[in-house]
Amino acid sequence: MLGNQSEQFLIMKNLIVRFHGPSASPRTTVREEPLTESPAPCEVLIEMIAAAINPADLNVLEGTYGRPLEPGGIPGNEGFGTVTACGPGVTRIAPGDGVIVAGQAWRRSGIWREDSVFPVGEHGDPLQLAMLRINPATAWCLLKEVAPPQPGAWVIQNAANSGVGRWISALANHWNIPLVSLARRLDFDNPSPKELRFVDKPESVRSIRAAVGDHLVTLALNAVGGDSSSRLARVLTPNATHVTYGAMSRQPVTVGNGSLIFSNLTVRGFWVSRWLEETRRERVMALYRELADLTRRGVGSVPVAATYPLERLEEALAHAARAERGGKVLLTLS
Repeated sequence: MLGNQSEQFLIMKNLIVRFHGPSASPRTTVREEPLTESPAPCEVLIEMIAAAINPADLNVLEGTYGRPLEPGGIPGNEGFGTVTACGPGVTRIAPGDGVIVAGQAWRRSGIWREDSVFPVGEHGDPLQLAMLRINPATAWCLLKEVAPPQPGAWVIQNAANSGVGRWISALANHWNIPLVSLARRLDFDNPSPKELRFVDKPESVRSIRAAVGDHLVTLALNAVGGDSSSRLARVLTPNATHVTYGAMSRQPVTVGNGSLIFSNLTVRGFWVSRWLEETRRERVMALYRELADLTRRGVGSVPVAATYPLERLEEALAHAARAERGGKVLLTLS
């Protein structure tokens, strides 16, 4: 935290990650750069506290993500920090506010446009708040925006151990939505009374159908692809919706012809970044205030596998790339 520290602190300690493009080696470097300018109109100066390393961040560094990062850019899709100064014309944010940032998060401090940060209050676990922008928002949108299930209808998801999967479980429990969760391992938290959990394997389909019985399963949430996405489709009732928001297996989505023809399924995708860009700011701010409140109340959270200072970025990236890591990896920046 900056507190009453002088501008010299910013100049001497402002470490920033710079990206050098897929062909460079290494792809990123941690550099010390001065930050002497003051926020311009409609800009805010933020001291960062923590930032998440998400699979999408790794894909950006690999050059395989839907929106590439230009060489020289600052990686990091999300993080949490404290506003230390505001430029003229800033009306919704004040010094001392805790905010989540949209992009360019892997640095000690920086200047953002007011419309690219969202106040969430200074209280709460900074690591959980640093992970608020992507995974919780994706889970919220999948259950509220894409194809909200009718009261009493079931939802099925795969990748239940993931950050989004855990938030889907938490929100479904909070909103009283019956849920079937699939994962490679059943080592995640105890389910709510209305959640059924199965290992994601072919023989589980029959068990899921027996457990759900005659209840409607109207929404499938797929973050894996390949055969797992096909298993979700086989459990859905006619006229249901099958949504893909991730591709952990890096295999194409597989939905059988019978599911499409005889069950008349709707198959679509969802990308939370586009939803955030196309949605009114007031609505997005309300979403993040709600999610921050749920986090503070203990409704939803994501396990943290490890934290690393920015100086140990390469170690942090290697840890985040492991298939078996037991939670998220974050950078601690203050």
